[in-house]
Amino acid sequence: MDNDSSNQLRSQLKCMSRPVIGEDSDWVDEFRSSDPGKPSVKIKSLHIHHTSHPFDPTKDYVGLIVYLCNNKSDFYFKNQHSQTGDIYIKQSNWIIENIRERPKHGKYVHGRLFYSIFGCWKRKKHNFVGAGFSYTKGEWKINSRTLNTMNRNNNDDTYHNTDNKLSHYEEKIIKTMWSRYYVNHCWLRMEPEERVPFKTLKQKDSETELPIDVKKHDISQVHPDRRLRGKVIQFNYQKGYGFIDTPGFPNDIFVHRTAIDNAPSG
Repeated sequence: MDNDSSNQLRSQLKCMSRPVIGEDSDWVDEFRSSDPGKPSVKIKSLHIHHTSHPFDPTKDYVGLIVYLCNNKSDFYFKNQHSQTGDIYIKQSNWIIENIRERPKHGKYVHGRLFYSIFGCWKRKKHNFVGAGFSYTKGEWKINSRTLNTMNRNNNDDTYHNTDNKLSHYEEKIIKTMWSRYYVNHCWLRMEPEERVPFKTLKQKDSETELPIDVKKHDISQVHPDRRLRGKVIQFNYQKGYGFIDTPGFPNDIFVHRTAIDNAPSG
């Protein structure tokens, strides 16, 4: 095989295999499956889920963007409502300390992030399609073997190929969301269920970045409906209780598992 053929093959094996490219070649909001019987992934809007952890540049993070589940763009999975474009971001240390390892999967951080969201391990039968990324030692990375690759042995992802890195188009969407809404805490000033239209995201890409201006527990700039929506920061599986951190209180709040949506299970 000559070099040109080899390079072409590597390009074909990487990331989302069938982007639908329109007039703007830098921005793609639709990705087709290699299976003509399956629907396209159409990203109409994006949303940083309210259970995400606020950004602290000194911490490491792991993230997931939802595409489809059982061929649906708006769905309930394990009693968790989600839709195409939902983004979940959580501290890596929190995942490692609070979500048990899956047997024979090692560190498996994106898999454990999935577990923290839906309360189960990601399996082929779930027909879930998403993409993973992370923030490690001050650098954003766009790879995940759990979420970004096609592997017929453990998933039914006919949208990605065999490279664990995301496509240029997926990277563009995710990086714009984290630079324009996440790291500057802009998402905390929005209503919890408010979504960012795809067209708005494209416009934001050309604007000057906002400084990081929302400090921990600075409730004056956090949307009122978010002030009592917290993150679980410690959980005792055996006793069924833990502590949550919310933007509206200076101290962590003690809470029993019965009061936590999708509480972790032992």
